[in-house]
Amino acid sequence: MTHEHMLMPHPVLRPRISDYVASARFAMNSSPAQRIRGDMVINTTLDLSCNTLEQLVDDGAAKFYVMARCANTYRRHAFSSKEPALEIRIPVDDLSGRLVLTPYVIASEPITEFVSDEHDSEIRSVGGVDVPCGSILAVGESHEVDLGTVGSIKSCISLVPNPKVHKGTYAIEAEDEFIMIAVDPEMHEDITRMRMHANAVFYPSIYQAAVEYAIREMEEHPDSKWAQALKNTLNRHDITIDDSLIKDAHLHAQILLEKPLARMVEWSKRRETDD
Repeated sequence: MTHEHMLMPHPVLRPRISDYVASARFAMNSSPAQRIRGDMVINTTLDLSCNTLEQLVDDGAAKFYVMARCANTYRRHAFSSKEPALEIRIPVDDLSGRLVLTPYVIASEPITEFVSDEHDSEIRSVGGVDVPCGSILAVGESHEVDLGTVGSIKSCISLVPNPKVHKGTYAIEAEDEFIMIAVDPEMHEDITRMRMHANAVFYPSIYQAAVEYAIREMEEHPDSKWAQALKNTLNRHDITIDDSLIKDAHLHAQILLEKPLARMVEWSKRRETDD
């Protein structure tokens, strides 16, 4: 038995799996990301074409869900509704890079002897199966949402491992889409581990250095996504883009990252109190 079968021992409507007849389908449409105040907002519409599952939702035995996850910050957010239209609203500070949205239909109560005329004929011949509350009944294709220029400059900073970088050091380079921070693989693992335990540690000194670098290089890459995001972020902080911008890059970087040193100190104090 595979790991997938252990997680989904009952029929599940999903892409490229023949648990259901070909006419049954589940998909998601999503709008471009918008920034509304301090939140990233995406509107999704779930398209379910399966009489049995639609009836379960109508009866309150199942709900629509959208799971949003950000690989860079390790943040996870779940949104649920009885209706197929869901608004995804996430604080911008929880996001960096790209956001992945995955739609689900999940049982909201135990379902006994679950069977459907829309199941594959071989599955129907076996008979019904009990489905526990919280089980996945349908899963659709994931959508990758590019935060684009509506995100903060942090959404355009990418930390990558590079064995050519000397241990304990880092290199910063501007590309069309991202400001790349290259570190040796061991340091990359260490930073990743810290970010999983506390998002405050997402603001170490190398990120401030990357934002300073971006400010100084912005005029050389005016059409890049990260330069556009940086300009929008500067405007939201009422920082004038003029000749003094580069001179005060160190100060502006701290403001854009919401004073990372203070965040680190606060996080450290909380850790000491908890211990």
